Amino acid sequence: MKQILYSKTLVTICLSILFSICLTMNALAATDAEAQRGTIKGKVLTQDNKPAENVTVALMNTSFGTTTDENGAFSLKAPQGKYTLVVSYIGHKPVKEAIEVIAGKVVSVNLTLTENANQLNEVAISGRKQKYKISDPSPSLRLNE
Repeated sequence: MKQILYSKTLVTICLSILFSICLTMNALAATDAEAQRGTIKGKVLTQDNKPAENVTVALMNTSFGTTTDENGAFSLKAPQGKYTLVVSYIGHKPVKEAIEVIAGKVVSVNLTLTENANQLNEVAISGRKQKYKISDPSPSLRLNE
């Protein structure tokens, strides 16, 4: 009986140690991954030097992106490397800028959007009016009588 109790205690201690080692390695891996990242911060303005709100800021050909706040500011974390930063907003020309993200460093970028001269000047909407007879309704038309 003492031997079974001793074996269970030994197994419990070994599993606790193994679990602690796994947690420590996981924390170290997360810290190492975070250390490999850098930060891109900046501000996006319009042509008239006003903050551009809700502008899309992304790293081309990656899944890293964000939008600007009400002050035109943005912050984005990305792995170390060379990227093309793309800033786009409806009615404005996209802005592209080459940047290099360095692990543990902050890259500052300030960009200005210019209006797109090729905007649509006029949008025409056309439609037609059809009359339906209650005695001969369309199969897709539901009438409440």
